[in-house]
Amino acid sequence: MAVIRRPRDGALLVSESPEPLFQRPLGGHVEFGEYAADTIHREFLEEIDQVVTDVRLLGVLENIFGWRGGTEHEVVFIYSAAFASDAAYEIEEQLIRDDTDPKNRVIWRAADAVSPPLYPAGLSELIASSLELARTRMTCPQMGGMAGEGQILAQIDFEEQGQPTGTGEDHFAHATGRTCEACGQVIEPRQAARRRGESDWVHDVCPRPGGRSG
Repeated sequence: MAVIRRPRDGALLVSESPEPLFQRPLGGHVEFGEYAADTIHREFLEEIDQVVTDVRLLGVLENIFGWRGGTEHEVVFIYSAAFASDAAYEIEEQLIRDDTDPKNRVIWRAADAVSPPLYPAGLSELIASSLELARTRMTCPQMGGMAGEGQILAQIDFEEQGQPTGTGEDHFAHATGRTCEACGQVIEPRQAARRRGESDWVHDVCPRPGGRSG
């Protein structure tokens, strides 16, 4: 399944099943010999004739549940993704092309919706935790570059809140192994540092006693 959020309001793309009523992201079964990420590309073409990009793994959910008198056991790979075409975000409602009748409809679920139920179980929590981690990495350069799997979701979330979406790459990512111009020591992995001038790097807080970059 792929989590696609609409940039202008954070709404989640879902298919809706009428009986019983529930919603879930689009996706389908992995075919033999097919990687799960490739399934996302194929299913979106088959279901709504759309090309997706930036397909990145968010997590894996496993659930055992009752269904129509029996017991089901599912393992679901959850990805984040984006539409290749901006026009795809403006389609308010459509039908799944390869469904048997009656065809499930594809709609945008409001970002703050609590009903109908959203499946698979654990999806809402997975999205929320990915957003929180991504937001932390975007606002705290000491943690390094932001994780790829949450980048699309976090950028949308930050745009909704009117906040900048820079990753702070110059602040941290290329500093390891360079010499701090303030204290002369090598900048170690995970030490916070920043660029000063065209090529100089300095620790945020120099490791020597009382040392602090200016």
